[in-house]
Amino acid sequence: MNQKLPIPPLKAVRLQLEKGIDSFLHGEAKLFEALIGERALTGTLALLYLRDMFAPWDVDPEYDRFGDVRKRSPIESRGESKNLRGHLVTPDIIVHQKLHPTYNLLAIEAKSEDDPRGDVEDREKLASYLVKPLCYEYAALLIFSATKEPACGYELFQRGEDPKTPKQSIKRTASRYQA
Repeated sequence: MNQKLPIPPLKAVRLQLEKGIDSFLHGEAKLFEALIGERALTGTLALLYLRDMFAPWDVDPEYDRFGDVRKRSPIESRGESKNLRGHLVTPDIIVHQKLHPTYNLLAIEAKSEDDPRGDVEDREKLASYLVKPLCYEYAALLIFSATKEPACGYELFQRGEDPKTPKQSIKRTASRYQA
């Protein structure tokens, strides 16, 4: 696709993200019952739920390319990088136009709520995605439930906001679908 897609407003991105998360929580409750890991959760969310919500944008899990080179950005908590462009980074999920390194809509980092590493590095990565060279319009932090209850909290940021400063998390659960 050669034509740049229009950037939807924050409200539209929030709605698409919430619809995708809600459908995922409802449709994939067994993944939570099995206490499946973050990569399987994000891959399933990206490919089976967010892809439809964000069409015609491309949605990919673990996408590490910036055009034809590996994606890099400075991450303070990792220390100094030997590469001038910064550290290698791979967002858990991205919404973008493939092969167009500056047509980036949304970068997502995800964590389990019981991850002992916390979310400091994820927040630093999200902050780096919103500025040059990566220039995503939006970034989100997802926090998956560490219990067998399908639930996910999220914080959504737009360019100009600092993801290193936590926001009130918006919690989504599958319980509203249960009879």
